[in-house]
Amino acid sequence: STAYLMRHAHADTVPSDTSAYLDDRSLSDEGREKMELSAPFFKSLDIPLEAIIASPMARAVETAEFVARETGLVVQTDELLLPGADPSYYWRALR
Repeated sequence: STAYLMRHAHADTVPSDTSAYLDDRSLSDEGREKMELSAPFFKSLDIPLEAIIASPMARAVETAEFVARETGLVVQTDELLLPGADPSYYWRALR
C-alpha cells in the first residue's frame, strides 16, 4: 500500500495563550480558498484512494473534507494523528 501525507491548510492565528500544537483552530479564509482551488487536483491525479484519515483537530478535518468531496470518500479521524502522539503509531493508523 501507498500512503499519501498532507498537512492541513492555513489555519487561523494561534491565540497567544494557547499552545500551537494543542489548540483546535479552524482553517482561515485563506486556507479554505486555497483548498477550494487545490482539492480538484486530487481527483485529477486519478489515484485510487481507499481512505482519508485525519487528526480529529478541526483544521485537519476541514482540510481532509475538501479532498473527500472531490474523491467521494468519507473522512475518518484517528487520535493517533494528534499533535504530540508517538510517531511510531502513525503507521499503525495508516494501515
